[in-house]
Amino acid sequence: MPSELNCEKNKEAIVKFDGREISLPGDLQDKIIGHWEVQIESGRKYFNGELFMLDEIVKGNEVIKIIVQKTNFAHFLYNREVDSNLGQYNIHTVFASALIITADDRIIVGKMGEHTSRAGKYQFSGGGLEDGDIKNGICDMKHSMQKELMEELGIDSDDNNRVEQIKFYCIKKGNNGNIAVIYLVKLKEIAEEFLQKYNLFTQELKENGKLPEFEKIIYIKQNKKDIEKFIKINEKNLAGYMSAVLRSIIK
Repeated sequence: MPSELNCEKNKEAIVKFDGREISLPGDLQDKIIGHWEVQIESGRKYFNGELFMLDEIVKGNEVIKIIVQKTNFAHFLYNREVDSNLGQYNIHTVFASALIITADDRIIVGKMGEHTSRAGKYQFSGGGLEDGDIKNGICDMKHSMQKELMEELGIDSDDNNRVEQIKFYCIKKGNNGNIAVIYLVKLKEIAEEFLQKYNLFTQELKENGKLPEFEKIIYIKQNKKDIEKFIKINEKNLAGYMSAVLRSIIK
C-alpha cells in the first residue's frame, strides 16, 4: 500500500467494489463471533452491518483507484479490540469525510460519544461505506459523505440556504492505514448559527430515542496558531487522518 498518500489534493479517488466478500478461516470466525456476543451481552449498542475494507491501491496520473472488499463490523471490532495482527485479515477501512468550514472561517470538529465505537476521538463528520453507496461496482464517496452530514449534523447538502459549496478536497492515508476521502463543505452560516441548528437537531434525536454521534462540537479558527494548538493538545485523541488534513489547510 503506498505510504505517500499524504493528503493528495490533485488526485481524486475512484473506489471500486468487485463483489468479493472476504472469507475468514473457521477458527477466526468463531473468535470474532464470540467476541461480538460478549459485547452485545455487556450492553453495547452495536449493529453488525457491512463494512468495506481496503484491498488494493493503484496510483494513476490523475486518479487513485482504490479497490475494496466486504466484511462486517464484528470483524472490524475484533481486529481493533482483541487482535491487531490478523495478517491478511487485518482491516483498513475506506471512508468519506467532510472538512466543514463556516462562513466566519471556523472548522467544525466533533468528539465522538461514549456509546460509539470511536468514543472520545475527535474527527470530522463522516463514516464507512454501505451497500446503498455502491452503484454498478463504483462506490459513491460523495453520497456517503452527504448521508453522514445529515445523520450526524443535520445538514442537508442540497439546502442552498445553508450550503455554499461541496467539492473534493484530498485523499489521506492515516497512520492506522485507513483511507479517508475528504470533501470540503463550505457553509453560508457562521459558527453560532450552525450551533443553534445543531442543538435543535440533537434535541429532536433525543426526543425520538436516539443519541447524537458526537458528544460535543468544537470550532477551530482557520489559522496556523489555532490549528497547531488544537493538534498539540489533542494529538492522542485525533482520528488517524486529522493532523495531516488540518495542517494542509494552512500550508
